[in-house]
Amino acid sequence: MNFDTDSINSPQELGAYLKSKRKQSSITLEQMHKLTKIRIKYLKAIEDGSFSEIPGGNVYKKGFLRNYVEV
Repeated sequence: MNFDTDSINSPQELGAYLKSKRKQSSITLEQMHKLTKIRIKYLKAIEDGSFSEIPGGNVYKKGFLRNYVEV
């Protein structure tokens, strides 16, 4: 799946983009969990674009996203 990052307009599109990049890198959710220390259920929420499922407000959401993207 190819994405143009300029065309990402929703949390769901962002999640799909991140998931595709993770899979292109052959990283499993379990490996991502070990690398980021983010619980798998929150990694799934990020990839689904369901940021409301992540507790702690915007600070946690931004931190989780930053950790995910750095990996």
